[in-house]
Amino acid sequence: MSEEENRKGCWAMFNVGVSALLALILGVAFVPDLIPIKGLPEIFKTYTENNTRLMWQKPIAIKDENNQSNLLIINRVNVPKLLPDDLLSKDKKAHTAALPISLSLKMPQKYELLWDKTLEDIDEKEIPYLNYIISGKQLYISSQYFLKAINVNTGEALWSISLTSAAMPNCQNCLAIAEGKILLLSQNNMLQAFSVEKGKPLWQQKLSANPTQHKQWGIKITQNLAWVADKEGLQSFQINTGKAGKKVKIAPQNQYWLAKSPQHLLVLQNNNDKEPPKLQYWQMPKSQLVWTANLPKNWQMEKNNHFLTFYDCLFAIKIGNKNAIGAITLSKGIPRILISDENYQLIPFLEQNNTLLVQAKSLNSDFSELWAISLADGKILWKQPLQASLSLHQLAEYQKNKEMSQFWFVYASNKEVLLWQVFRDTRKIEFKIIDFQTGSVRTQESFEQEVQPIIDYTFIGDYAYLSSKNIIYAFSLLTGEITTEWP
Repeated sequence: MSEEENRKGCWAMFNVGVSALLALILGVAFVPDLIPIKGLPEIFKTYTENNTRLMWQKPIAIKDENNQSNLLIINRVNVPKLLPDDLLSKDKKAHTAALPISLSLKMPQKYELLWDKTLEDIDEKEIPYLNYIISGKQLYISSQYFLKAINVNTGEALWSISLTSAAMPNCQNCLAIAEGKILLLSQNNMLQAFSVEKGKPLWQQKLSANPTQHKQWGIKITQNLAWVADKEGLQSFQINTGKAGKKVKIAPQNQYWLAKSPQHLLVLQNNNDKEPPKLQYWQMPKSQLVWTANLPKNWQMEKNNHFLTFYDCLFAIKIGNKNAIGAITLSKGIPRILISDENYQLIPFLEQNNTLLVQAKSLNSDFSELWAISLADGKILWKQPLQASLSLHQLAEYQKNKEMSQFWFVYASNKEVLLWQVFRDTRKIEFKIIDFQTGSVRTQESFEQEVQPIIDYTFIGDYAYLSSKNIIYAFSLLTGEITTEWP
């Protein structure tokens, strides 16, 4: 596997924490000279010319026809609330008017604007319903009342259709593409299929699960089947015909998720204080139960704190007064304790080269460390101190409550771990290149830079692109420095 492929695959740590913000599908990178705002008086347009705030950025790495990496940025344009008194007296509704969202594409090496389009029929009220998916050269966007396709290389609108059943709000996994079909989950519990060529409706199926179950599971694809939540568990549908297939019965209180291989399903049962927990391993296309593992009675499972590799399912657990990571071999269903500690909470977040990276949080202070643990025998290979309190994958939940002042994140390849620590209160960024095998620090830099709270990321070549609410930063993966920020 190449270094580039390793880079693309190493960020599983962000899938839970940041995935809630992805549902907003918003981003920004370019300030046009004049924002076209549909239906507002000309004086309002002129006033916003140099006072527009651009918010909620979503950077996406894509390839063009020449295999050149580009950065697609989905922007929400937001007008300041402070408006001239004479404007408010003429049109008192102007300050609450809905605003468009624009799409722009930049080449990260030159930061050249390749195209900028405004989707006039998307307004602020549509934000909770927005979802997107990229397949080949096309970007598919769904909203409350429409589904449309856009060429990512040119910005050209290819087609747009109205939805007879409104899309489900705040559901990041409710749009999928497979077998030349676009699949969409709607508010009234409908699974709908459309053609990718023209958006032609092909089939629809009424579902029995409630909206909460749909948001938690969304649409999962295994071979030629689409799996959605059902009141009794999971129901499959043939993607080409919409015909209902096999189902997996799961009690409502149980947790379930797909393994690293998308053909397998893990179901955690009895995760409570009354009964010992069990883990089931299902082969999805056949709905065949492979094994059931009776987990040790003294394993107190931390809810939703699991991590999957290709060979193991790992859980953050408590055993008496010890915090531990429990592991279950996926091939045989045999549970074991990988590592335990009395003084640290252990949070697994990344696996590479049969080595697990873990955030070890002290139970007695705010101190944390980065541990590298062998998945073969559970030995700690090396440790690195973390001065920043929270990781980037914990950022989304933390920011619901208070302003984020410091955070850390890592990037891993076969040979090295790159560690950033950002301290907004002191405007300082620390950067380390750590040898993956030995833990020795080969490079360490520290520099000053004002950084806003980060909400999303992507990677192209030797750069990490991190977006805040109104700025995108380009970090060099070689030096750790912010090389560019915009707008």
